[in-house]
Amino acid sequence: MPSKPNKNLLQTLAAIAELESGKGQKFNTVEELMADLHCKELEDQQDLKMADKSMKELRSGKAKAIPIERLIRSIDRKIAIKEALSS
Repeated sequence: MPSKPNKNLLQTLAAIAELESGKGQKFNTVEELMADLHCKELEDQQDLKMADKSMKELRSGKAKAIPIERLIRSIDRKIAIKEALSS
């Protein structure tokens, strides 16, 4: 005999479906909604893994942080050189 659905779970899923439909997504079944949520969860996990890897590289000294001001000056310099050469 199948178990009775959890009322709170169904209300939560309905609320999530309503939020997602506001973003232009329509779900015909709970399975579609759950599949979409699972995909988003996997994407979030992948993002966290990449962020963790980046932090480890920064801490170990493998990656060098460049001050943003220096990076902007370097880009501006390259643009100025290209403009001067194309004139």
